[in-house]
Amino acid sequence: MKTLLIILLVILGLSAFSQRIDTVKVLSEIRNDIKNNKRTSTDILTDSNYMSLHPLTAFRQVIKENAPLKYSRLTNKDEPGIVLWVEGTITDEYNHPLSNVLVYVYHTDNKGWYGLNGTHVLEYEGDRRHARLFGYVRTDANGKFELQTIRPQGYPGSELPAHIHCEAGNSNKTLITEFLFNDDSRLTTTMRKRMEAEGNLFSDVITANNGSQKISYRITLK
Repeated sequence: MKTLLIILLVILGLSAFSQRIDTVKVLSEIRNDIKNNKRTSTDILTDSNYMSLHPLTAFRQVIKENAPLKYSRLTNKDEPGIVLWVEGTITDEYNHPLSNVLVYVYHTDNKGWYGLNGTHVLEYEGDRRHARLFGYVRTDANGKFELQTIRPQGYPGSELPAHIHCEAGNSNKTLITEFLFNDDSRLTTTMRKRMEAEGNLFSDVITANNGSQKISYRITLK
């Protein structure tokens, strides 16, 4: 019995080691493809073959290091939910546009989940560090960025409104906020006051003829 247990542990160990080797190999291939302009970070991020890699820190670092200018797409055509366009403009306190600001966003899916198999990722700052739906983009010369994703849903069984987490910053300043939707039924008067006090941002929702939606935000780095 003890021998069988040892054999099983060895097999499991070898399997885990093999998976780590495969992941390192895939990440190396991804880096080379981006470096050689075969694929962009957006291509990688929206490739369903890499969905299992999304929670991994090393994968997210590759996406961050190769954040595209102005536009990024977070989801592919198979992701359930309403197609959502997020437009943003980032300026300084004097209303001057800020270029090359790194913008990081993450949000829940159409079920209100951050993880692939649950509402939250159960680790320290788990949702922030490992949310399945995430992306990076840099502002252009006019301080603008644009994201294509799906409209997130609020957490199941919660009163909190749906939101998109956003972190925007350069070498001098960083702002952490949330994007909220003015048409969200959970955004009651009381909840709106709470969200405003926390420094979150709000937008009307514009629905196109094809059913897709658009929200727009102005961010000031002070």
